[in-house]
Amino acid sequence: MQFGFVIYLLLNPPGLLSLTELFVLSLINVIVSLKFLEFVSYSKILFVNMKFMYFINHIQKYEISIFYANNIDSGNKKKLNKE
Repeated sequence: MQFGFVIYLLLNPPGLLSLTELFVLSLINVIVSLKFLEFVSYSKILFVNMKFMYFINHIQKYEISIFYANNIDSGNKKKLNKE
């Protein structure tokens, strides 16, 4: 939350701040903090969604391989029964 205040101190050496300067700095702090939190939350949500999609993709591949294995087994059984 001290982002704007640090910039102000870098530009102007320490001194008394007027009320308008304090208001502007607090406004900058709020805007920067909200944007940062918004970015962090979006990236976290995106990362969790990517991990979830990877997990679902893994499960689907596993189910498909079981399906093919069962079909191959049933096909072999049918051939054996015909002979």
